[in-house]
Amino acid sequence: MLSYTTEYRGRVYYPGAVFKTNRFGDITIVGRALGTTQRFLVEFADTGFRKFVSNSSIIKGEIRDPLAPAVCGVGFEGDGEFSKKTHKRMYELWRSMLDRCYSGREARESYSNVAVDSSWYNLQTFCIDIQTLEGFSSWNSGKRYELDKDIIGDSTLYSRDTCKFLYITDNRSAIGINK
Repeated sequence: MLSYTTEYRGRVYYPGAVFKTNRFGDITIVGRALGTTQRFLVEFADTGFRKFVSNSSIIKGEIRDPLAPAVCGVGFEGDGEFSKKTHKRMYELWRSMLDRCYSGREARESYSNVAVDSSWYNLQTFCIDIQTLEGFSSWNSGKRYELDKDIIGDSTLYSRDTCKFLYITDNRSAIGINK
């Protein structure tokens, strides 16, 4: 992380100044990046996440909080290498899991008692964890594998300790679907 200072004079972007973002609530200026007059460390009021941004982003309100729940009211991208753009297949797996459990438009009756471990609300943690699960390399290579919570666990929780990847027909026969 860049270094910053709170020892400077500013009429607009001074430590403690509060600005509104377009979609992620208020931010507070923490300080100014060393060696520049146009990059500032800000903190999101809702999550406490801090990041350096340009003064033009502050003016436009175009600052994104990676810890703000944006998927099904619980999921957030987090701060790290994994994103919808860079790891689309993992992102879609994560999103569909959250949809099944928490989305009113897609939640199924059979998922009414199913939850996702809160650590998996963070896309970064989910993507790191699934790489350690049995069957991941087969799923990752494009084979028809699905994320399963029923074989290891009690069918009520998606987590690192209760999931593995199963071939699609094995997964469906394990839960009684004959398709």
